[in-house]
Amino acid sequence: MHMAIFIKLKDHDRIKFFSLIKKNINSSWEVFYPQFDISRTMFFNYLSGRYSIPKKIFLKLEKIANIKIENYEKKYQNKYMEKKIVPPKMNSSLSEIFGVLNGDGHLDFKNNEICVVGSFLEKNYFNYIKKLFEDNFN
Repeated sequence: MHMAIFIKLKDHDRIKFFSLIKKNINSSWEVFYPQFDISRTMFFNYLSGRYSIPKKIFLKLEKIANIKIENYEKKYQNKYMEKKIVPPKMNSSLSEIFGVLNGDGHLDFKNNEICVVGSFLEKNYFNYIKKLFEDNFN
């Protein structure tokens, strides 16, 4: 499995970093992030600090921010976790997944992404949906 380097910024550095980027690009994030060939979800996960930033993307962002950040944590992690998905047979839980996607989700074929939107108040429900996906798609 391929190990990649990811950059984890301290909160105050991350906020300053993305503020400078926003100031220097003079456009919306929706216009900006596609040039990195990443999904909207991933970009906003980097912006919020939820996920570490791949080093390759971090170096490009650093140039745009016109700042050199020295104090960060390097993390080594698997870049991709490829899974073999066997198409499931139609059953009631797969039908429920289709209903969830139809009502509260979408498929993004360009970025190979499945997104289901909801509230933090529905954590138990999302854990249930996650288990449905895992059970049906391994």
